[in-house]
Amino acid sequence: LQFLQRCQRPDGLLVDGLGVPPNLMSNAFVACVLAHVAEANPILPRLLSALAGVKGVQVPNAPEVQQNNQLQGWPWLPDTFSWIEPTSWGTLALKKAPAGIAPPAGRARIQEAEDLLVDRVCEIGGWNYGNASTLGQDLRPYVPTTAVALLALQDRRAHPVVQRSLAYLEQARVTEPTAMALGLAAVCLGVFGRP
Repeated sequence: LQFLQRCQRPDGLLVDGLGVPPNLMSNAFVACVLAHVAEANPILPRLLSALAGVKGVQVPNAPEVQQNNQLQGWPWLPDTFSWIEPTSWGTLALKKAPAGIAPPAGRARIQEAEDLLVDRVCEIGGWNYGNASTLGQDLRPYVPTTAVALLALQDRRAHPVVQRSLAYLEQARVTEPTAMALGLAAVCLGVFGRP
């Protein structure tokens, strides 16, 4: 925790000290971990508040892109477009906030992030990294992004997008044989009570 305190900027986000912008996916992941640390710490409330205040940039909607570009989740870096993984981890971080330290804007941010995830699901279920299609071409989903998005939506199990994506993940769970993909798939399927 002392190391994290040294990495926390005045606005609440964590940086590595090398002068690069904060990686928002990593910040959200750290917030998820800190939500499970039993001891009280000054890092988490400030971090959650900072995360709730960060949004991906809006870009104009275009007919060739079948998604709502006005929805704002989380980007990888500040002042950039929203992506699936940072949005999923940001959603999880705010959902895991212990009672009493959830930021006031948290509920609205969760709702918009969930709307973004539902909006960007691939045609066959699951999620690509940013968009479900581009230039009229459907994009394929990936196992790790699908697993993380499903974890973020685990409290919406009856939603058709969740059901379709869970079916995709069950079918594709071993098609990306990396430790990250297999690990996230195993955690996600376990949370959903699937083998």
